[in-house]
Amino acid sequence: MKKNLLLLTVMCMFTFPVLNGQLNKGSIMTGLTSTFGTHVMYEGGVNTGTNIFSFGVTTYKYDGEAEYRETSFNLQPRAGYFVIDNLAVGLDFIFSSCNEKDLEDDDKWIVTMIGVGPFARYYYPLGKIYPFVEANVAFGSMTDKEVYDEGTDKEKYGLTIFGGGVGAAVPLGDRVTFDAMLGYQSFKVKEKDVEYDWDMTAGTFGVKMGFTVFFNPK
Repeated sequence: MKKNLLLLTVMCMFTFPVLNGQLNKGSIMTGLTSTFGTHVMYEGGVNTGTNIFSFGVTTYKYDGEAEYRETSFNLQPRAGYFVIDNLAVGLDFIFSSCNEKDLEDDDKWIVTMIGVGPFARYYYPLGKIYPFVEANVAFGSMTDKEVYDEGTDKEKYGLTIFGGGVGAAVPLGDRVTFDAMLGYQSFKVKEKDVEYDWDMTAGTFGVKMGFTVFFNPK
C-alpha cells in the first residue's frame, strides 16, 4: 500500500497538469509577457525589455566626467477573452520609463513610453502541451524630457509596434501556463510636431516569454 502511494505521488510530481476547460469559449486570460528584446535606439533610450517586469537603479561614472544614476521600469500586462474555443483576442499594455540624473548638477533626462494594442492567439492543444500562433499590434507614444538649470526641453514621438510568432504553453497548474514564443517584432518611432519627417524602424527576431492565468466564469 505504501509503495503504491509513493508511486502515485512520484507520478503526480512528474506529470504536467491539464487546463480543464480553460480554453473554451467565454474563458478569460490575463498575464504578463515580455517583449522580443527590442529597444529604442535613441542614445540608449527606453528599453522595452526582455523582462516581464523589471525595476532597477544603476549608478555609473565615465572617466573624468560626472556621476550618473539611472532608474528604469518596465511592465507589459495583457488581458484577453476566448471568443470561440481555443481562440483568444485581447489587449496588450506597455509601460516603460527610464530616468537618468546627473548627481553633481541635478540635470535629468526622462524617457517614458506608453502603448496599447490588440492581440489574437489561437491554441492547438496536444495533450499536455499547447502550441499556439499569435499576432499583435500596438500604438502609443514616447516622451523625451530634459530638465536642467536653464529650462526644460521636451519632445514627443509616436510608436507603432507589430509582430507575431509561434510558440507553446506548458501548464503549471489547472489555471496557469508558462509561455514561450519564437517570432518577429517591428518597432517604429516617428517624431511628432516638427516641420520635417523623422522616423526610425527596428526589427527583431527573438524569443518572447511570459505567464498566463485563466479564468472560466461558468
